[in-house]
Amino acid sequence: MSAARDQLVGRVKAINDILSNPISVDLTPVPPQNSSAVVIRNGCMVMLFCAIEGFIRERSLECAKAIDQAVVPYAHLPEGLKSASLIATFEGLLNFSRGLLLDDKIIEFEKAAASAAAGVLGSPYQFTDYSFAKDKSNLTAEDVSKIAKAFGVENFWAAARAVSAKVGIAIPGNMSDAFRQMAKERHRAAHVSSHNVPHNQLTATLPQVLALAISFDSLISTATSRLSKSSIAHGISPAPVTDLDVDFIEVRPHLRGRWGAFVQSRGRALFLDSDGDLALTRAINEAKKRAFSVVRKDGSGRPSNWRTLLG
Repeated sequence: MSAARDQLVGRVKAINDILSNPISVDLTPVPPQNSSAVVIRNGCMVMLFCAIEGFIRERSLECAKAIDQAVVPYAHLPEGLKSASLIATFEGLLNFSRGLLLDDKIIEFEKAAASAAAGVLGSPYQFTDYSFAKDKSNLTAEDVSKIAKAFGVENFWAAARAVSAKVGIAIPGNMSDAFRQMAKERHRAAHVSSHNVPHNQLTATLPQVLALAISFDSLISTATSRLSKSSIAHGISPAPVTDLDVDFIEVRPHLRGRWGAFVQSRGRALFLDSDGDLALTRAINEAKKRAFSVVRKDGSGRPSNWRTLLG
């Protein structure tokens, strides 16, 4: 199970609940600058972008820690992941340790030094909390693409758009542009006192966040699994991962209150179950046999949870 995924899904649900509450809706066509609804929506926008940033960083760390070190020794780590375990660790620590007292800063650097040196000195290599895009306060679209490439994902943003379409979330235009727009809205909501995030914009951003999370997770999980089964230690690098390498079993409500599991492009259910949680568990077991990911949808057809090759 992924703690990063559980936290993101919980935050998205909480924000969706807030947006479904009348307290988030303006009482007048032109709301006062400091109306409670405006403050709530601006806060939701900041939290939503923070949630996807945290997910990308933390899920990257979970996947990196899942690499089979018996198959992929430190000397044969892909360059991007070797940099994450070494260079990015100190770049991130330099950024996040600015507010620490000197004694605490020394302790953190000592821990980072021991982790960074582990693989080089022949011990199991270690990734740290600073390994993935912690060198700045906020993620950029380029950071996300760089992380994915480090794992072996080819042309991440194009692949992510195709994967999001597979789970039924259409992203108009370039997905990287959608992410940049989220970042701009977060910045305005946090730093421009007169800014007002429209309610409909926030509700439209929720599925975009889920699309990005599912796409990122399924792509780098697939890349991690491929790397851990590769012959990279014998000089044969794994093939880059694209959207064509990611497939899903979809669990969704079916007729007469039952739940069905479906493989895309096939109309007939793999199985039916009376309970959504049981159907998800059965789908996960079936997906393991096929090397698929799993996405669960609610009654509106929107993804609400998912699992990948790494759980």
